[in-house]
Amino acid sequence: MSLVMTELRADTLMADKLDDLNDDLIDIYTALSYVWGDPSRVGQILLDGQQFGITASLQNALRDIRDATREIRLWADAICINQEDVLERNSQVSMMGRIYATATNTIIYLGPLTAMASRALYIIDPRKSDLTPYRNAAGIAIDPMWEVAIGDILNRQWFQRVWIFQELVRSRDPWVQVGHARVRWDKVCDVVFRLYSQVGVNLDSETALEGERNPINILNDMNRARTHDDSRSLLQLLQARRGMGATDPRDMIFAHLGIASLPPGHAPYPVVDYTKSVSEVYLDVALYLLATPPEDMRNLKTLFEHLPARIQYSLGIPSWVPDWRLPGILRPGPDRENEIPLLDETLAADLFKSNTRYPKVATYRLATAGYLFDTVKGVGPQAPSASGISRADHETYKKNLRIFINCIHRATLSGNIRNLAGLLMDAEFFPTPSKEDLQGTFLKECRSWVGDLPGGLRPQVTPKHRDSEDTYLDGRRLILTAEGYFGAAPPNVQEGDFCVCIAPLLEPLVLRPMPAALVPKFDPEDEISCWASDLTITAASKLNPQWGIHIWPPGGNTKPGRYTIKETDVLHCQVVGKCRIYGFTPWRIPDGRCPPLREIAEFRQRILVLH
Repeated sequence: MSLVMTELRADTLMADKLDDLNDDLIDIYTALSYVWGDPSRVGQILLDGQQFGITASLQNALRDIRDATREIRLWADAICINQEDVLERNSQVSMMGRIYATATNTIIYLGPLTAMASRALYIIDPRKSDLTPYRNAAGIAIDPMWEVAIGDILNRQWFQRVWIFQELVRSRDPWVQVGHARVRWDKVCDVVFRLYSQVGVNLDSETALEGERNPINILNDMNRARTHDDSRSLLQLLQARRGMGATDPRDMIFAHLGIASLPPGHAPYPVVDYTKSVSEVYLDVALYLLATPPEDMRNLKTLFEHLPARIQYSLGIPSWVPDWRLPGILRPGPDRENEIPLLDETLAADLFKSNTRYPKVATYRLATAGYLFDTVKGVGPQAPSASGISRADHETYKKNLRIFINCIHRATLSGNIRNLAGLLMDAEFFPTPSKEDLQGTFLKECRSWVGDLPGGLRPQVTPKHRDSEDTYLDGRRLILTAEGYFGAAPPNVQEGDFCVCIAPLLEPLVLRPMPAALVPKFDPEDEISCWASDLTITAASKLNPQWGIHIWPPGGNTKPGRYTIKETDVLHCQVVGKCRIYGFTPWRIPDGRCPPLREIAEFRQRILVLH
């Protein structure tokens, strides 16, 4: 790389201790928060008289931060941490929060100064410009292109990286720098939030702007965490920030350990350990979630609520282990119209009774009890995701989803799926079915798919639509089951996948049977088989305890003593994700009647071993 400025020099690496620096009253040091960028783009600095390779983004940051009038004591991770020494990385990453908390200032370097970024800084702090700004009644410099200009700042890659959250939250006095221009973080937030409040955006609302990854929502969440007492647990932080960028997938976990609040009575969180593989780190978190108090079936529900819809399985992460690198998906609720549910919405785990610890984890496999009730027979088109729809079109998109769902309800009421094609033709929505229009393309694919399906469809009890259903189709794929049910499943669903219910989850799951070559040989004396032979699970209704359902073992309590597990009792699968099956409700008491045991026994009760 040719350098157009004088060479960058780092006169020395100072081996100061944080405790010593914390007692220094004069200009301790400035911490740098930046994005590593493309590792193949390498720059050079002189370090103790020797050439030292750094990323181009760090080189740009050092050039823009450099002050010819004074020496700057700067901390930058790529220079101050030996990235090749795993033990040093473990130690330094564990104290990253202290490093930023001890620094006098933190510079958040966003990259080069563009024309739009310059306009944004002019709006935020007019003192950065010689121009005389027009101001509104709130004293804010106004630019007709203010939203575009502010977007140039907020859409920078820095806001999408996982490490920057801890760096910001722990910083005493953060500054935002673009090119050579620098302004305080608090000033940025104050002006941006006031601008959006003047156009009617209520940032105190959970639905301030559509989409969790909206730049304003991200900025608001980050600032709240810095200015308020952020006492979120590791699970809450992972849930809020999953899918953020990390060069090393393990950092999705490690970057949050230093700021996660530990709830009373919980065991310490896993520790930073770069000697472990990605799958080992993610498995450690999953096992931690299963082992947290009260250590009952609610933990399994917590685990499955955070499974993403994976397109493929990678890095050796088991399918039942949440992959926090991937964004979450909107979760469908149970469908239970005109039925008295066995369980209420809060899923009272005490209604499910197990005589042994549940579920069972053996090596990388998780064993649960449940029943197989259907198989995916047909896979249809994927509905557009809200993330692919512009903010201006969100309300129209939600309205269209309501119309589409009502068409589905009417088709299932009639018992003939072909009626859906006619209803879609008559529906006054998706007006332009072109390749450029996501909604129109979806409609066209639906008509084609429905036209090729057999006419039989299991009738639904009621066509009543609930507003809570508006989002469950978002980004999911339409399916038809072997029993004639119509539904929506994760986009990676395939024909032949199983539809199952697992205690104590209210929503059905889609599981994919493991290839025969990958299924371990059945052993009635192995760890999982012995656990399943001793397992008994029952559930009782809050409405009437006598309306209980026996979940495992097969045959109810008619066979006293230890159950002899058979090879046919076990299914080895991978988790695809949660689904919605129209007209089907797991764990139900139809019409308030006491259900005979055969209503569950007629389904295929299984031990489900998830890989």
